[in-house]
Amino acid sequence: MAGSGREASDSSVLLVLALMGVGLWYALLRPTVKSLAEEAAQEQVAPVARQASAADTRAQQADDKAQQAVDAVAPGASPSPTPTVRPGVPAIPDGGQSSSRRLSVTAGAGAIGTDRYTVPFRRVFVLTDTFLQNP
Repeated sequence: MAGSGREASDSSVLLVLALMGVGLWYALLRPTVKSLAEEAAQEQVAPVARQASAADTRAQQADDKAQQAVDAVAPGASPSPTPTVRPGVPAIPDGGQSSSRRLSVTAGAGAIGTDRYTVPFRRVFVLTDTFLQNP
């Protein structure tokens, strides 16, 4: 019987130590580890954020230059009027010919795929139908 009292005392001490360890983790170690992880992530993201900011600045400058070019060619001119569209009938401005083009993109899981179509000079692009397919 004397041994069972000592075993209960040892179990209580282990339980108290375990609870202190959990408290120490949540009070001191976990916030420190989280803070270090956030700092490391910020260091990894910083170069990409700088590149994105620089790209945004260059895009804004290009937009400004494009607007200046438009203003230089036709100062104060308003944009050309949009064609009148009847419901259910696609508009083909200036009696132009309709055509179709398929943009086909393949991308793996988690990836981004792109394709592009350049509208020919002095042509109008009118999107009438869109089909999305999941292979």
